[in-house]
Amino acid sequence: MRRLLIPIYLLQLLCWLMLWNGASDPQAIILVLFVLVLLGYAPLFIKSFEQFKHSQPRLYNRLEQLKLNGGTHTQEQWLRVKAKQHYRCASCQQTEYQCGPLTKDHIIPLRLGGTDSISNIQALCKSCNSSKGIRIIDYR
Repeated sequence: MRRLLIPIYLLQLLCWLMLWNGASDPQAIILVLFVLVLLGYAPLFIKSFEQFKHSQPRLYNRLEQLKLNGGTHTQEQWLRVKAKQHYRCASCQQTEYQCGPLTKDHIIPLRLGGTDSISNIQALCKSCNSSKGIRIIDYR
């Protein structure tokens, strides 16, 4: 029975990723769902996804907003932004050593239609990022 559990969770993960990324091949999604139904795990998959939506509404809504607004950036681009700012908060100018790890701040917040592209990201300390809220402020 343990051997079956690992592939089932992998199928669930694969299906979620395909659905989340707007899979262009519906036949692949149908095939994964068919295997889940065949193994009798489709109701568990659907139930666990619904539980995720209801137990983590803030995270779910943020992921949906990222998907809707578009734009992406890589870890390398984020590290370049931090280096360009000399590893300092763009608002209070404290270093990462003084204030802790810098956080990604969307200059135009996602809720106001901003994208997740690197041109809309600045490095702020956690305190400054929290106090900025959903206002549009470019500290760069």
